[in-house]
Amino acid sequence: MRPVLVLLALSATVPALAAPSREIVIQRVAGKNVHPQAQAIAAAWAERSVTVVLHDTRPAGDPAIVGAQQAKGQLLYEWRSKQPVVDGTRAIIEQTLKSWGVAVVANSPVEFEISLQKLRVDEVPETFGSSYRAEVGLKGGVFDPEGRASTTPGRVFDGFGKSSGPDRRAKLCNEALTAAVEDALAKMLSPVQVGTPKPALTTDAGDPNSVPPKEMLKELMRLKDAGVGEPVLLGYVRQRRLAAPLSTDDILKWKESGLPESVIHAAQEIK
Repeated sequence: MRPVLVLLALSATVPALAAPSREIVIQRVAGKNVHPQAQAIAAAWAERSVTVVLHDTRPAGDPAIVGAQQAKGQLLYEWRSKQPVVDGTRAIIEQTLKSWGVAVVANSPVEFEISLQKLRVDEVPETFGSSYRAEVGLKGGVFDPEGRASTTPGRVFDGFGKSSGPDRRAKLCNEALTAAVEDALAKMLSPVQVGTPKPALTTDAGDPNSVPPKEMLKELMRLKDAGVGEPVLLGYVRQRRLAAPLSTDDILKWKESGLPESVIHAAQEIK
């Protein structure tokens, strides 16, 4: 019996075989129709340019895996990106914005900062070929020192896309992913979300609740370092008032200090 036990012990240490994979280069594959929100978004961004900053904040795991094909509960293969997913996704975002008439440039004072929450395309076998179903989650907002309205920084915008055709087609995966990215972007940049100018922040040095930007940052950092969470920080800035609008340097300093974007936006709201 001893040899059998040894064999069983050895077999338990053998790792499970990894699922086979197919390579994909993530890139934009536009559909036949222009997105219905494209014209309104272009009008909202007239005479403005933007820089796209994208962070990969997807849950832990193999960052190269962006999808799979399964049949009857069995994993047949996974789609594996050949390049960093964040690079391919940023290119899709920038190319999509340009196709909508939004000027995308490097080092624009207006920054579109996005975190990639999820990106996946599932290839579902059909009677003939496959259905490719993509889902993309984007979270972020427009960082505009001129005071234009911005998107809700804490909200996740989910986008969905679908294509169909032969099995194992990277192009069809990209077509579905592009549609999903466009869907999420359109929701983020809808004229309801962004594009309407805000009145300039007024100041009143005699207001007892007014605080200079540097002093407010100092107080916020004391609270943050003491473990105070985002809801309380938001409540604090909404009760106080900036004695002067935040300059570009102020905004960058606040951001580098690790304050949530929601707090920075709330501090700039007109009281």
